[in-house]
Amino acid sequence: MITPGPGGALAPGPGGAPGGAQPAAGAPAPLGRDRDFLLFWSGQAVSLTGSAVTRVALPLVAVLTLHASPLGLGVLEACVWLPFVGLPLLAGAFADRHRKRPILIGTNALRAALLGAVPVLWALDALTLPVLCVIALVSGVCEVVFMVTELAYIPSLVGRDRLLGANSGIEAARAGADLSGTGLAGLLVQALGPPLAVLADAVSYVVSAVTLGAIRKRETVPDRTGGTRLGSEIAEGLRYLWRCWPIRTAASVLMFVNLAWQAFAVAFVLYAIRDRGISSGWWGLVLAVSGATALMTALLAPKVAARLGYGRAIFLAGLLTNAPMLLVPAIDGPQWRLVAGWTGAMALIGLGTGVLNVLLLTLRARLTPDALLGRVGATSRQLVFAGIPVGALLGGVLVEAFGARTSLWIAAIAALTSTSLLVPLWRIREPNLEDYQPDSIAR
Repeated sequence: MITPGPGGALAPGPGGAPGGAQPAAGAPAPLGRDRDFLLFWSGQAVSLTGSAVTRVALPLVAVLTLHASPLGLGVLEACVWLPFVGLPLLAGAFADRHRKRPILIGTNALRAALLGAVPVLWALDALTLPVLCVIALVSGVCEVVFMVTELAYIPSLVGRDRLLGANSGIEAARAGADLSGTGLAGLLVQALGPPLAVLADAVSYVVSAVTLGAIRKRETVPDRTGGTRLGSEIAEGLRYLWRCWPIRTAASVLMFVNLAWQAFAVAFVLYAIRDRGISSGWWGLVLAVSGATALMTALLAPKVAARLGYGRAIFLAGLLTNAPMLLVPAIDGPQWRLVAGWTGAMALIGLGTGVLNVLLLTLRARLTPDALLGRVGATSRQLVFAGIPVGALLGGVLVEAFGARTSLWIAAIAALTSTSLLVPLWRIREPNLEDYQPDSIAR
């Protein structure tokens, strides 16, 4: 697995501290020497790699093994993301009431069992599109609970002072997983077939559960005195997000961008595999290259934020993420030209997403009180991911109505237009809780 280097979170300089300086007495250890964070990070790196394999292999199970129609593929993708509609609010309130690490371990164990069932059912000739949709739906529920709980767990694991560095390192792991996992997925699908390729993800979740179990840092049990009802706790998270305008703006914009991106993704796989006959190996390469460039910029995100400020960096990264989408339907010609052009477009997209993901995660966490981290993170994820199942279904409908290439143009233009809504964040130089916390929510 690729390890973050200079500019990231995990590479201390001589003497154990960045730049060679010794840590101050009583200061937390550099992340590169923090055993618990390294366990968390390494487990995430492995599981994210497995997830990247599944993101490529699962649609190919539907298209190549089960011969799904465009609408059928859209339904499958919608099932993956449907749990993000409504469930994050409950998951956030649940996470704020309980210790986080047992929840993370349990959801990974369940995902390992679900995805491990795919090749077994295929071998028994019992794998159908409805069954695959159910597996995708329940796995999506686990993904929601894990992601929401993770957002609340990381600040307690590393502390707020090291949060940007930790998010940079985790996003680098995510980008590295996209690089290695999607490339590996193409090879596994070609060598073993799509159903067996999914098994790699099941194994990765087992590894992640083991590393999480090895973390020594004890969590404090959240204070649940006062008899606050679950509905009131969810409403508190909703109110805070709505009144903290930077978090509200970022979440609302990304909801529209994700809708457009998922419609684009459904059209892209059908256009590449069905219409243009791209092999699974080349398809994996096209998807993997964005991980390489995202890895680089994720590690550089702290420096980019320091030089430009959070707001400017977020807007420019959003522009760089969405503009290259227009290149995908614009390129035509023989397969080698398509693969080369699409690879270049995905490389540019990765440059933007590496910075964008790190800074938006850190912005939200730094502007949220500790007691609300789970609920505000969940509410934000609710908005951000709500557009994805809608986009998946919309992508299938658009391809049925207009064809894959025209659908790519529609989705790309919509995503680029949505980027303009990030302009209000431009003036934020450094996000501080004291500057943006709504008075009516402050404790």
